[in-house]
Amino acid sequence: MHFKKLALATAAVLSMGGASAANFDWGPLDTFEFGSAFYVGGPGSFSDTFQFTIGTNTLVSLAAVDNQGGARNIIDGMLSVSGPSPFPGFSFDNTSVDAQAWLAPGAYTITISGKFGAAGQYAVNSEVLAVPEPETYALMLAGLVAIGYMARRRKV
Repeated sequence: MHFKKLALATAAVLSMGGASAANFDWGPLDTFEFGSAFYVGGPGSFSDTFQFTIGTNTLVSLAAVDNQGGARNIIDGMLSVSGPSPFPGFSFDNTSVDAQAWLAPGAYTITISGKFGAAGQYAVNSEVLAVPEPETYALMLAGLVAIGYMARRRKV
């Protein structure tokens, strides 16, 4: 698995309360991208963005997870995506959530926002999902035909 720009996309953001924002550029979307942030000194709020581009129609899965009830829980977390194709945004509060959609070529921005108490931590990742090639379907169909032929031959 290729973790391109992992050091760039992983952030430790220290905040003394108030509002915080961080921006990350993933560049062209790889098979797997990861980003996270950690906030302390709350209560406070945050709004972080992750930018990426896609060159061809691509099936993409996005997931967000917070500390799930621990001392660094995100409150009212929200993930939204803006770009050429619609992507279902979702909220995450003491949970892990994911969604997937076909995205057209172009530039996209993921915005993650929410609040935290004394501290907050979240992680977000994107994954390009594999789509079977036509040859895969042809091979599967040939296998089913062969099995059907063998089953018919045994009956006769």
